[in-house]
Amino acid sequence: MKAIIGVIIAALVGGLIYLKFFTSDFTVEYRDEFYAVVKTVTVDTANSTNQIEATFNEILQIYSPHAQTGMVRTIGINESEFTFQIGYLVKSLDEVVPESMEVVTIPAGTVAELLVYGPYTESYKSFPILSEKVKEVGLEVNGPAYQLFFNDPALVSEQSLKAALVFPVE
Repeated sequence: MKAIIGVIIAALVGGLIYLKFFTSDFTVEYRDEFYAVVKTVTVDTANSTNQIEATFNEILQIYSPHAQTGMVRTIGINESEFTFQIGYLVKSLDEVVPESMEVVTIPAGTVAELLVYGPYTESYKSFPILSEKVKEVGLEVNGPAYQLFFNDPALVSEQSLKAALVFPVE
């Protein structure tokens, strides 16, 4: 799951759209609420690499034995700071939560989702494609975007990694 670091770092550096992976499966659907154990982190965009890597390594130690799906959710970005939540999905609010983390509820509602296949470090670059598709179907984004990561890069080839880019919409 170290590739998640690259996704976050790339999002900070971002801007250039270079699609080195396959996108498919755009859907708009209602999704029930779900839960994630996360750590909320604000990093200085000028010196973010070490902070993000340290947070990721901490989460990885907790995440690996307990979860199948990783999650990164953007809370806020400005010129000097990037705030995100990084963690893993859980089945209920009753999960044992490590001291430095919390359980958050991702609310139920309509979402637009784009499945992407390929390097996790490149997946965020499909958000403009998702934005365009949302506009094409006449919807508007109404909440923070998030990404779900379904495979362990240590076990699956880079080309076969699967992620979902998600916007809550109305």
